[in-house]
Amino acid sequence: MAGKLKDDQIRWVLSLDAKGVQGELQTFSSVVANTTKENEKLNDELKAATNI
Repeated sequence: MAGKLKDDQIRWVLSLDAKGVQGELQTFSSVVANTTKENEKLNDELKAATNI
């Protein structure tokens, strides 16, 4: 039968999970930044096309 988890075991598991989440957030932030830049470029192209 399993005993209670010690504080250091709990912190290690949470730290491991947090590292994975942090990496995913960095990847997501990068994708959002690239998408924002591309949207700005497309908006500029659309404005230029409608001004012709």
